[in-house]
Order: sequence, then structure tokens, then C-alpha cells
Amino acid sequence: MEGGLPPRRMSYTLVGFGAELDWRPLKFSRPIPGVLVCSACGLVRIKYSLLPCKHVLCGYCYEQCANDNLVICPLDGLQCPDEAIKWPDVPIKELFRSAVACWNKDNGCTAVVAVSNIFQHFHLECRHHSSLCPKCSEPVLCSDICAHLRSDCALNKIPRSSGSARQTVCQDESVGFTAFKGDLDEQVFVVRELEEQSLREINTLKEISQDLNVSMQEIRQELLQAVGQSHDDLAVTLHDIATSNDLLKACVMSGTDTINSLLSRLSTLQAMVSSKLETATRERGQNMSWLATAVTNTYAAVKEDGQMVLDRITRVCRNVELQTDYCNFYVSGVKSLVEDVELHGSATYESRRLYLRGYLISPGVCLRKDVES
Repeated sequence: MEGGLPPRRMSYTLVGFGAELDWRPLKFSRPIPGVLVCSACGLVRIKYSLLPCKHVLCGYCYEQCANDNLVICPLDGLQCPDEAIKWPDVPIKELFRSAVACWNKDNGCTAVVAVSNIFQHFHLECRHHSSLCPKCSEPVLCSDICAHLRSDCALNKIPRSSGSARQTVCQDESVGFTAFKGDLDEQVFVVRELEEQSLREINTLKEISQDLNVSMQEIRQELLQAVGQSHDDLAVTLHDIATSNDLLKACVMSGTDTINSLLSRLSTLQAMVSSKLETATRERGQNMSWLATAVTNTYAAVKEDGQMVLDRITRVCRNVELQTDYCNFYVSGVKSLVEDVELHGSATYESRRLYLRGYLISPGVCLRKDVES
């Protein structure tokens, strides 16, 4: 025995090789390698595995025996780890070149063709298709059905000695259902795989969702802390700005009061200077009048010695001018001087030069800004 199957087996059913071949037993001229035949279901599928116990499982049976990382052989119960299982490639080209008998062999067709050509031969070339007689219900070749009916169902019957004539006759009618059943099984297998994959993906999405929730909570806490800190910093900044604004207002008010006070003092000083200047001018006029009288009298008295008197008068006038002990002058452009003080911190005004107590001076005013105010 090879792979747990009877020796000299010649008929095999292929699955997964196309709708033309799937689920339709093929009678091979020679046995195919036993490693291609599933030890459990006896089918030849497009995918198969070789267990350490030498049994063969197709992909469909393998999924039924897989448990975590182990596969339990359904024939001997051997536990096979995944890494000990081999997945050889199916030699499709060699399999399709294998010779098989026509599906109508029991009807008398002797054709032997390659697996890849059996479908074309059966549907387009074979002349041994059969049907059931509507009168006697016996299998009859389609090419003989009319002669069979004309003979009153006496001729051209397919012999029943093979034991499979009726099955062969009904084969064309049942092949659609068989193929449909195979496709349905395949779809069930695919749906199960998709369901398992969906469950795995759902679990993965749940884990990702949980991680996202945790991350969102952490980010929310960080944002709340950052917003709270920013709010506190903003409050402190606003308080500092308000304090600075109050100080600035106080400084401006104080500076304004100082300027107003300075302007008032300057006005008072200007009035005082004007008054003093008036008085000095009047007194000087009186003095000059007295001096002129004295000079006239002196000139008359010493007329004879004119040159001597003239020199003395000159010296007297010069001495009088040099002995002046006060002077009056006006400061013009006071407003412009105040603006210069505000811009540059100080301003100076100089009057014309004159003698005062024997000194030649330039009287003037120097204004400086009070730093404390």
C-alpha cells in the first residue's frame, strides 16, 4: 500500500484544476504518484502537505486537522509540528500530460487522450454520448436512439453487463450538480478562511483601538496641563502689563506736572525780569541825567584846561560803565527752550555781551530737566 490507498488504483478525482476537470472522476492509464492523493479524502487537490508519518493531506483536510502550531494526523494520531510538514509543488504539467480514458468508455468509446484534452474530446469529438429511452428507460447511444425507437425498443441497447451503464447515461445530467457541489464546498472553505481572517483582523483592530484610546487620554491630559500652564502664564503677563501701564501713567502725569510747574516758574521769572529791567532802565536814565549835568558843570569849570578835563571825563565815564553792578536782559523763545529740554535734557540762551563790575560777560539762562520728576 502507498499512502494508505489500495494498490493499482486507476480512477482519481481532481479538485482545484478548473471547472472542466473538477469533481469528475478520471480513469488514468497508469497510476499517478501516491503523494498527490490525499490519504484522508482520496482526492487530488492543487495543494497538498506531506506529514512526517508519510501520510498526505490536501489543503482542505489539513485545515481540519490543524490545532495551534500542530497538525494531528487523522489516520494515526501523530502530532506533527508545522516546521516538520512539507508542502511540495504539484507537477501540474506532468499531470496534464497523463493519459486518461474518455468519460464515455462504458458506452464504447475507446479514445485515450491527455488530461488537458479530455474536456474538448468529450464535448466536441466523442460520439458515444447516451440518453434514456422515453419508452423503456434503457440507456441508448444518442446516435442510435431513433433506430432503437423504430425497432420498438428491441435494438441498440447499451449492455448492462458493465454495471455502470445507467450511471454513464445520467452522467451528463448530474455533472452540473456535482460541479456545483464541488464549487460550493470550495466556497465554504474560502468563507471559513475569510471568517477566521476577519476575526483576527477584528482582534487586531480592537487592540489598535485600545492603544488609540490610551494615547488619546494621555494627549488629553498633556493638553489640559499645557493649557492650564499657558493660562497661568497669560494671567501673570497681563498683571505685569497692567502694573507697567499704571507706572507709565504715573510717570507721564508726574512729568506733565513738572513741566507745568516749570512753565509757571519761567513765566513768573520773565515777569520779574521785565519789572527789574524797567526799574533799572529808569534808574540808569536818572543816573545818566545826573552824570550829564555833572559833566556839563565840570566842563564849564575847567574849560580853560580842556584837554585835562576831557581826559578826566573820559576816565570817569569809563569807570562808571565798568562799575555797573547789575544788568537786565530778556529771554526770548521760552517755549522752544522747553521743547529742547524735553528732547535733549537741557537748553541754553545767551544775551549780548556787556561789562558788569569791570568784567566783560555774556548773560544767559541754562535750563536742565529734573531727572527725579
